[in-house]
Amino acid sequence: MNTSETVRTHSLERFPRSFADCGFDPAAHLTANAAWLTPATIAHNLLRATGCLASVFHAKARGATSRPPSPTPPGSGCRQLQSSSTQNLYRRFAVKQNMMKTMIGASLLAGSLLVSGATAANAQVKPTLGPHGYGAVKLGMTVKQAKATRKVVQKMPGGGGCSGWDLKKFPTPKDSVGVYISPKVGLAAIFAAKGMRTPEGIKIGSTAKQLKAAYPHIKKDFHGFYSITVPGNKKAYYTFGVTRGKVTEYGMALNEQDCFN
Repeated sequence: MNTSETVRTHSLERFPRSFADCGFDPAAHLTANAAWLTPATIAHNLLRATGCLASVFHAKARGATSRPPSPTPPGSGCRQLQSSSTQNLYRRFAVKQNMMKTMIGASLLAGSLLVSGATAANAQVKPTLGPHGYGAVKLGMTVKQAKATRKVVQKMPGGGGCSGWDLKKFPTPKDSVGVYISPKVGLAAIFAAKGMRTPEGIKIGSTAKQLKAAYPHIKKDFHGFYSITVPGNKKAYYTFGVTRGKVTEYGMALNEQDCFN
């Protein structure tokens, strides 16, 4: 029995689409069967996908139908297109290629715009301190609700009164806290850290001129801090500490907070 012929026939019967169309000879390298099996199948699937993009007819066509005529002699490569009808089909397919290139180019451009747009959107949704809190941490939250955000960590026990917390992203020095939670009114105050901004753009380091421009009705209280109702939240207020013409500290708190004077 001719082993080479037997293997060749078996392989062509098993994979008529991917191998018979392209004239692969599996018996030529028996030890490499697994190596050429995968790329041959992938090539066949890609050709079929291309046919689907071209037309309904090509979606059902064999691999040789969508392939241009080849000058290579029989037996040395994929089978040549011989009939004029098949050549006409190829010409139809060639016309489709320009349309496909345009569609692919448009898809790539749209994809790049979506990626850049998503990046810009992520930058724009960076949390601000106000009008209702900082990100998921909101004024009025109970201890349980604040813990559920996984954005805060307890720093000082309340002992029946207000407990001290920090935003995990903005830890404070040893004797300070970033958040107060009252057993009576809930999350009562959030103090700003470097990197935070108000929705109006004020941050630590902003000038007094910028502060007054952002909040034209801001007033200085009897403690020497500048205070104003939080725009968009009448239940809370901002307080800003200004030294030598620059904002050195600020925070927001509920009007009814009972954690500090």
